[in-house]
Amino acid sequence: MARRKISHSDMTELKKQVAERFSAELHYRDSCGGQNFSMNSSSPELQEYITEYFGGRGISLKFSADGLRFYTI
Repeated sequence: MARRKISHSDMTELKKQVAERFSAELHYRDSCGGQNFSMNSSSPELQEYITEYFGGRGISLKFSADGLRFYTI
């Protein structure tokens, strides 16, 4: 089964929303192994927002222990 991916336009919009709502910078990498992301800060509210954003597109996430990195699963 193929992993679902977030589009470039959706990523641009998400980065803008994260910056405006949480004053955080979201970084995005797309490679053969999948999409992965990092942030310069994190909070439970930001993680919940991002999880809901991706979940609405049928994409699940896995966060690192410190909450500053995540990838699609």
